[in-house]
Amino acid sequence: MNEINRTAARDALENAYKLDHAGEERRAARELMMFIETNLSRRNLTEVERLLNLADVSKLGSHSLIGLIRSTARVREHLPAWSPAYAKAWDAVVQRGRDPRALFVGLPEPSQV
Repeated sequence: MNEINRTAARDALENAYKLDHAGEERRAARELMMFIETNLSRRNLTEVERLLNLADVSKLGSHSLIGLIRSTARVREHLPAWSPAYAKAWDAVVQRGRDPRALFVGLPEPSQV
């Protein structure tokens, strides 16, 4: 794995953390989703997997969490890190006093995946 690939996911997440922290939640989510979609269109599941593994849900806003999980859900069977990332995102939403069933509508609860 080359240096560019090893840091691309980390850079995307650091950018999202900064945007979320600055109150630009929608922009943070959009940037993450664009990163995911670009890599999926290139069939680069390794980079998407890396993003899921590195994501610190405590640093991501609700929009970013939803974008991260929903953008990757359709290929979750090819991403071993998806289920643990989803469970962490679910728990983070609960800790923030939000209803994860409403935010992740259409997806099964983490205990069912």
